Amino acid sequence: MAESDQPVTAIESSSSSPPVLNISGRVINVPRLPRINKKKKKTFKPDTTINPNTFPAILSKILLKSDEPPNSPPNNYTSDVYSEYVCVAIFINNSTRMRVHHMFCSNSKDWRKDFERVRKLYEKQKDLQSRNQVSVATVCSRSLYRSAQKDLKEYKWNREGNVFEIPLELGTDEWLRSRLQNLQQIEMEKLFNYIKFLSINKQ
Repeated sequence: MAESDQPVTAIESSSSSPPVLNISGRVINVPRLPRINKKKKKTFKPDTTINPNTFPAILSKILLKSDEPPNSPPNNYTSDVYSEYVCVAIFINNSTRMRVHHMFCSNSKDWRKDFERVRKLYEKQKDLQSRNQVSVATVCSRSLYRSAQKDLKEYKWNREGNVFEIPLELGTDEWLRSRLQNLQQIEMEKLFNYIKFLSINKQ
């Protein structure tokens, strides 16, 4: 048999068997493995349209300075949507002549129950006498809570950052309420200015 002038090629096999020689000269297409496309992680871009669904994202971005999306907002206004509050339970320590303030976040549904829960925490401390309670409505309780921590940093706080003390002669209930309301007003101005900025620029 005469030698063929056709090229001899080796076909790679996907198995462990040796390559197969192709002496016919025909071109055999070896299938290629499909490419695996890695999905890119989507970055969170808050919607700049102002409506009940995007409003929580705006609050998170401006007041909490966070790019992380908040929990899923309600689809519509229902009875399950409550106003947020920053609450302060006030106690008097007669032995040290200090006003003890326990601050926490709550809402318009649970604030009475939460005040009672906090009051019971101090029942066994005989040197503390329950004095009063202060609550301030806010659009973002966590943000106002943080602002209060910074604004009242000259006073003594516990390690958890939820209880602070003021000398009895320096603080009053109205003084504390007014200070929290002023902080709330500052935060509302920040929020409204940002909303106006979005409306003007239509980003």
